[in-house]
Amino acid sequence: PGASSSQAAQQALRDRQEQLEKLLGEPAETWPEAAAKAQYLIQLFAATPEAQDPRRKTLIAHTLDDLSRLCKDTQDQT
Repeated sequence: PGASSSQAAQQALRDRQEQLEKLLGEPAETWPEAAAKAQYLIQLFAATPEAQDPRRKTLIAHTLDDLSRLCKDTQDQT
């Protein structure tokens, strides 16, 4: 049972990744959409060896926090 649930989770992750990558090809219509694209790309970079430098890890974390906060602020204003 553990292996099949793990495989299902991996497939769901791949499906979500494919969906996000399709959306990346489309123009963003809102700031939150643009931020979601940027967050996705930053997270991809964060998984690379180049991003493991402590200073880069800090910059990545701060940038992702900024994007989340600003999107929430934008949504709260509507």
